[in-house]
Amino acid sequence: MKALIILAMCLLAGSSLQAQEYLREVLSKLESVKSATYDLYSEGWMAGDTLPSSVSKVFVEEYRNPQDTTIGSSFLEWNSEDQTRFESGYDGAVSVYMNRYQKTAEVNDFSNQFFPVRFIQPPFFNYVTSIIRYTLETKDNVTREVKETEKEYYLKLTIDEGVEVEFFGKPFHFPEMSFMADPIMVFEIWIDKETGLPYKYKRELCGSNSGIDECSNVKLNTLPDKNFDLYALVPEGYELVRMGEKNKYDEEPFKLADKPAPDWTAVNMQGDSVSLSSLKGKVMLLNLTGIGCGVCQLAIPFLNELDKRFDKDKFQLVAIDSWGKPLANVRNYISRHQIGYTFLSGNEQVVIDYKTGGFVPFFFLLDENLVIRKVIKGYAKGTTEKKIIDAIEELLK
Repeated sequence: MKALIILAMCLLAGSSLQAQEYLREVLSKLESVKSATYDLYSEGWMAGDTLPSSVSKVFVEEYRNPQDTTIGSSFLEWNSEDQTRFESGYDGAVSVYMNRYQKTAEVNDFSNQFFPVRFIQPPFFNYVTSIIRYTLETKDNVTREVKETEKEYYLKLTIDEGVEVEFFGKPFHFPEMSFMADPIMVFEIWIDKETGLPYKYKRELCGSNSGIDECSNVKLNTLPDKNFDLYALVPEGYELVRMGEKNKYDEEPFKLADKPAPDWTAVNMQGDSVSLSSLKGKVMLLNLTGIGCGVCQLAIPFLNELDKRFDKDKFQLVAIDSWGKPLANVRNYISRHQIGYTFLSGNEQVVIDYKTGGFVPFFFLLDENLVIRKVIKGYAKGTTEKKIIDAIEELLK
């Protein structure tokens, strides 16, 4: 017992030799993982949420891939209930994501990257390996804390670099983004004493969002070496489309112009149902948005001003969360961002009917008879604002 107390005190010091030696042992074990299968349970929160805003579970096949110079891994994700149903994957060259709204397989070859890294979430063991290696080697402004309980060790890493730090095989320091109120990053890792390997981590961007990934039913180094063919895993009836390039599905929402807007029923913050047909009689800007979308957050100040700009007897602004977040999370989002316009909680049917494929933000301008007169995709400060204002003014003449 005395030895455990001494070890715990050393670990709590964070920079102690004992703590570093222990983490190096964990890192060595992680580096011996050539492949893994596991069930991955994930939860995500926006700042201020008391309940998760997103929950998912997938079955993962993770492979060490030395040929991949980006993250050094490949992976396949399958539906947790039906492990023959392919969801997404990365083979070291391209990623493929199944869009079930459009029945498309979205292929990303990373030729249209905004950052000097491939913007892809690494699989569990790859990700925690990068974090622990960074913990041991970084010269950044960080604090470390390691604690011991009966069954596990706990690592807490706080990064205060003034910008967001993420891990894509190696640490990457993002340029500061205006919607990040506090760029302090906190990573927490839980390490099972019996296996000497992490089984859960939490990532938190202070003042913004957080998420937990936990793996179970882990089997290590049992998968045969293989170069899997992602395209062969795409189900019959799904069409391959390339991300960043226009395709026929991108045009589908714009084909709704000059047609009656599909009716919808959403829920207001009092829990009452609201239908589109009940709002007939005014020009309407319908914003299909998603809680958790950074670009959507950037548009909020403009939309707040837009809501005040025009005569309330002639114009109304309605936003719908089309990502199906729980009502409690929608309420928190409205409060945290001080949204003054009508904001409703929607479901996937509005995505299907308006043919957006889940992309946000989308803006649909409707006349007083609920006919769609203009469709605008995305948001760019200044450019999109002028398009929207000009279209509303033209319709109100």
